[in-house]
Amino acid sequence: MVTTIAGTGKKGHKDVEGTVAQFNLPCGIVVDGDGNFIMADECNHRICKITPQGHVSTLAGSGEMGYRDGEGTDAQFNMPDRLAVDGDGNLIVSNSGNHRIRKITRPSVHSGGHWRAELSRGRRDCCSVRLSVWSRNGRAWQHHRG
Repeated sequence: MVTTIAGTGKKGHKDVEGTVAQFNLPCGIVVDGDGNFIMADECNHRICKITPQGHVSTLAGSGEMGYRDGEGTDAQFNMPDRLAVDGDGNLIVSNSGNHRIRKITRPSVHSGGHWRAELSRGRRDCCSVRLSVWSRNGRAWQHHRG
């Protein structure tokens, strides 16, 4: 049985409940430690969260194409497309339009609950990106795009 979790089928942007939400080229879905789906909304230049109850919200990205580190919607992306979760629950984003790998740090009590996007220092070859993330139980997850 295939069912729709979120999205109307029409491109756009709406942070609302499940099937009323709108995206513009959703891709790169991962599941965080709390059971939320985290998704790169590529052409809306945002990272979205879908809760187990179906509520959709913008986790990071202003929706304006660009590059800026910052908290939540103060950050900017240019066509984010792939995601991974590291062992500390931070998100690693392949920000293809900016030719960068970005890290969105998991909110802490001290940050007021905001996710923070920043450049993740690492190796980036000309036309390929390789992300390797180790989970706490020792399993390796790898994504290669080339």
